[in-house]
Amino acid sequence: MKISSKICWIGNEPLISNKGNNSSSLTSIDLHDEQESASVSIEQSKANWLLTMLVSTSPTYNRPYTFSQLKQDYEQAFDDFEAFWNSYEMDVFREKGLLIL
Repeated sequence: MKISSKICWIGNEPLISNKGNNSSSLTSIDLHDEQESASVSIEQSKANWLLTMLVSTSPTYNRPYTFSQLKQDYEQAFDDFEAFWNSYEMDVFREKGLLIL
């Protein structure tokens, strides 16, 4: 993956439900397309970060969002970007519309 690769979210708007009331609680994110849906559970703080990132990578957003920016933004808030990026949860997001161009 090149650090200059563009990240773009073309999937449908995720459906969100919280499973607790603090930042270590889990948030369920339901992703759907025309054929099927998938659900992932992520720590609430990471889910909030991820949902903000999806807005920033939308085709309607005014400026391109690069892989380098994604990595830097994640590492400012959390540890171990590689584990996050290669996780099952991110595989689901890539299957449901997170493109790397």
